[in-house]
Amino acid sequence: MTIEPASYRHLEGKDISDQEQVKRMLDRRNPVLSEVFMTVEGIEADDVEYPVTASDGSFLGAVSLLFSPEKLLTGVIFPAAAGETAEIFVMERGGRILFHPEKSRSGTNLLASGEFITDEKLRRLGERIAAEPEGKDLEANAAWTSVSLYDTYWRLAAFK
Repeated sequence: MTIEPASYRHLEGKDISDQEQVKRMLDRRNPVLSEVFMTVEGIEADDVEYPVTASDGSFLGAVSLLFSPEKLLTGVIFPAAAGETAEIFVMERGGRILFHPEKSRSGTNLLASGEFITDEKLRRLGERIAAEPEGKDLEANAAWTSVSLYDTYWRLAAFK
């Protein structure tokens, strides 16, 4: 096992086989994308696990790529939304906000936040966004859809 950057090489050889996404990849032998979790490096990240096979098709291992969804999405959404009047956010189906224009909201769980619990309309809307792959709420002037990679789904929502 090789870890980059070099500042994390002291973790080479660390057993990550108990991580949910590693178990899924080993079970299915297909690429997977995790939800955000605390890595052995001590950072919150998503992980893409991609199986590696020999020319005869035998399984050799996997490549693991950790990334910050907030940093990735900030680099994509801010430039794409420049000049737009809609507010865009991205969340996991479990409610964790991966990107929000108000940086302090990224990393929080919409379904567990104090504002969400006390605001009935926001609670119902958040639950709908989490549960429904796509939809609209005319009262909230909101619309959302799902994007997916390797059977992991994120909700992309826009509010005007």
